[in-house]
Amino acid sequence: DSRRFITIENRWFKRDGNNLSLWADDGNGRESGLTIIEYSHAVYGTFPEADLYRHTPVRNSDISHSSLRAYKTGDVFQKCFRDRCLKIDQISNPGSQVTFRLEITLP
Repeated sequence: DSRRFITIENRWFKRDGNNLSLWADDGNGRESGLTIIEYSHAVYGTFPEADLYRHTPVRNSDISHSSLRAYKTGDVFQKCFRDRCLKIDQISNPGSQVTFRLEITLP
């Protein structure tokens, strides 16, 4: 669906070692790591009214609220859209640069 896309953003907070940015804060309880946002224009059709969904990792041993979580070392994101699947894994530790493996499965 050409009206749906995913963004991957690295967020790195001061408490996790970001002393390089004047705008880095302590994160207010949020985790440093990758944030994955899904945008869908299929619902409303225009950007200001687009449907937004922030994916969060599921962790059995984690007691933090899911809205504070980010994908980090050991987490895996996987989602299929019709006949195409997206997988993000092998995520490095939070920092000024984060590496990860992106796998896209096509029919």
